[in-house]
Amino acid sequence: MTTTDGENSQPVPAERVAHALRRMRANCYRIEAYAEGTCVSLVMQASPAGRRNAAMHVVSLLGDHGLHLVAADPVEELTRPGCALLVRAIVP
Repeated sequence: MTTTDGENSQPVPAERVAHALRRMRANCYRIEAYAEGTCVSLVMQASPAGRRNAAMHVVSLLGDHGLHLVAADPVEELTRPGCALLVRAIVP
């Protein structure tokens, strides 16, 4: 799990993350609550290209709702099996 926090961000409740990802099949990702905050991981079985496509979709949907994943390259990180990334809200 990546816990490095970016500047200008704040923790997000799991319900807000679920709402942001509602257009994506729920069996493709997992939302989990940790002490550090809410995390998202991909749990789907797919080719590397399929996982990358799903990761790009997650990042896009979260961004549409003012959320981001705490990682230098969130798409690349999400494609790694078992990698859960912390979700934060972007604060202006």
